[in-house]
This record gives sequence, C-alpha cells and structure tokens, in this order.
Amino acid sequence: MVIGTTTGFHEVISPDSDAKFSAEKGRYVLYISYMCSFTHRATVVRSLKGLESLIQLVVLDPELGPDGWFFSGRFGTAVCDPLYGYKYLRDLYLKADPNYAGRLSVPVLWDKKNQTVVNNESNELMRMFYTAFDDLLPPSYRSLISQGVTSKMCHFIRFFSQTLTRPTALA
Repeated sequence: MVIGTTTGFHEVISPDSDAKFSAEKGRYVLYISYMCSFTHRATVVRSLKGLESLIQLVVLDPELGPDGWFFSGRFGTAVCDPLYGYKYLRDLYLKADPNYAGRLSVPVLWDKKNQTVVNNESNELMRMFYTAFDDLLPPSYRSLISQGVTSKMCHFIRFFSQTLTRPTALA
C-alpha cells in the first residue's frame, strides 16, 4: 500500500515493466477539475504527448463543496466515480490510505491495478507523462510529438516574451 504524506502522494511511473508503477495502457486514471489551474499542467502534457488512449480522464465538478471535490454530472462532468461509484474525491484518497490527512487536491493519478493514488502533484505528473509512456507510442509518433511540443513551447515563449517586454504607453 502507498502511504500518503501530509504533502500528498509522490510515487513515480516508470517505463520499466518490473517497476511497482510501470507504464501500461489503461492502467491509470487522471482525476481533474477544470476549476483547478494546476490540473491543466497534467492535462496539457497528456494531450500533447498523445496519451489520451493510455490514461483515462475523469472530470469532477468545477467547484468545491463542503467535503471537497465532488461528482454531480451537472456540468457534463462524471455523475460519480466510474471505478467505485464514489461521490467525493476524498473517498478515493481514503481508499488509498485510510489514515491520509493531507490535502484532497486535484489532479490525482490513480492506479487501477494497485488501487491507490500514485501521485497528486501536477508538476511531477507533467514530468512523468512526458517520459514514462514513450515506449508505448509508435517510434514515428514519438518524433512528431517531440517536434510538436518543442514548436508549441517556442511559440508560447516568443508570444509571452514579446507581450511582457512590450513598452506600455504612458497615460
């Protein structure tokens, strides 16, 4: 069992097939809420890397209730957790570690095989998604993704550097 810390879960997915959390198609579920800006980091890399068919996406409601993130289906989100029927994300955390007392944050990467949270830190998820699943993608697709990500990153860097360094008119 993975035990969460007060700062969350920080396990890592590995391309190594013998690893505790190995990269496998259909094994992982990414829980997000579009209301949380940190979830966008993981979803953007998941999308840019073409991992949609490898990592399932489950969207919670875009608001926090008194018991944290939840499912209602009111916004085209999931009506309940598709794996266990839970209404609240906290139940997923408590399934992973009944004594977990940390933040009940999104994004959350869930491992269906071990029935536990792998990681709930968006920055770490970004890095994992960028490298751990490469072996599951066709070689020709890997180079296209690398070129596409680099091109998009350069575009955004140029755009923001020009926007932020443009002198503003004095009033």
